[in-house]
Amino acid sequence: MGFRYVVRQSKPEDCGSILRLIKELAEFEGEDPDRAVQNTEEDLQDDCFGDHAYFRCLVTEAISDADHADKAERGTVVGYAMYFCAYSAWIGKLMYLEDLFVQPAHRGQGLGKALVCKVAQIGSEKGCKGMQWVVQDSNNSARQFYNRLDAVDMTATDGWRVMGLRGENFSHVANSLTNLETNNIQWLC
Repeated sequence: MGFRYVVRQSKPEDCGSILRLIKELAEFEGEDPDRAVQNTEEDLQDDCFGDHAYFRCLVTEAISDADHADKAERGTVVGYAMYFCAYSAWIGKLMYLEDLFVQPAHRGQGLGKALVCKVAQIGSEKGCKGMQWVVQDSNNSARQFYNRLDAVDMTATDGWRVMGLRGENFSHVANSLTNLETNNIQWLC
């Protein structure tokens, strides 16, 4: 059975499908999706749509050739690219690719490349000077995919390490100002 594919901006009604794919990605990366994925469909709707959206998302729909589907008919969401604008003090505007995932059954059709290229085009239209993302060191197929796009492994070339705070550690740091001795600091924010 063959498919044709549609790449488009996500809509609020896609959030259930996007969450399903996020969980598939977590499982693909060796995580327990029920433990690792804290987002809900409602979180995605709140954070992707509206005047103050935190991110945007492209989706790829697969429409079966057997259905002889009308071009307006919706297919099954089989891939997504989640992205947002970021800023580098040294470079300026950047596009950040948070997630890229295409279900294994639909790989090899050029969908991943199409999604990355579209995110790059959106970034370019917004005046971004580059695009960044992280990839698991153990995900050789993803690293090979990005190498074919001539992506640069910035860990190897620039020596940067990705750092972060999550969960209790994040809460602890966020709440530590109340215990911080700041006699010589005046807070205006």
